[in-house]
Amino acid sequence: MRKIDKIYKSQGLQGVLTLGYLFIVIIGVIGQSLYYSQLGINILAYSGISDILLSPISKFTQNIYVLITVLSIVFVFSIVSQSIDTEAKKQKVKSFLFKIKLSKDPNTSLYDLLIALVSTMLLGFYVGFDWLNGLSTSEKIEKGKLKFEDKIVFNGNDSTKASILGSNYGYVFFVTKDSKLVKVSPMSTIKHLEKKPLTFSQRKRKIKNN
Repeated sequence: MRKIDKIYKSQGLQGVLTLGYLFIVIIGVIGQSLYYSQLGINILAYSGISDILLSPISKFTQNIYVLITVLSIVFVFSIVSQSIDTEAKKQKVKSFLFKIKLSKDPNTSLYDLLIALVSTMLLGFYVGFDWLNGLSTSEKIEKGKLKFEDKIVFNGNDSTKASILGSNYGYVFFVTKDSKLVKVSPMSTIKHLEKKPLTFSQRKRKIKNN
């Protein structure tokens, strides 16, 4: 019996969607923790429940390449699962998935194995992307290679040129040109943020440099 089938039969579609979203939330929290930890920040200490629950969505909206990659993984999974339409193909795919140690239980269904494969791919990509991004950003801070093209205007109309490293519902994390320390400012002290948008060519260079 497929584990997903069991959940579907006991809790319906809502149970399956809840489980999927919970998984995405968990890898989102792990990814953010890895990113900010390399900047010397315990992000969970600055995060509310809304930040945690919305972390997967905010990741998609912050980086179009993450969204494209995740959608591509899901699309390929959908195509592959539909193409396995004979028992011979099913056994061949199951044999391959067992070889890469996705499960040791010979009774595991092909569908559960495919779900495990997609989950592993999403976990590796999601967490790996944030870890590498945090590593790259910390190195740029240390070597003074950050670009300070953003602007933070505080409530008293004082402003500073900065490189904004991230933000959530309650805080903004940034570095200023005169220091290599990451600064944290509550949103309540900030009037507005000015962030220069990246052109397509700049996005390509950023990915290449990362």
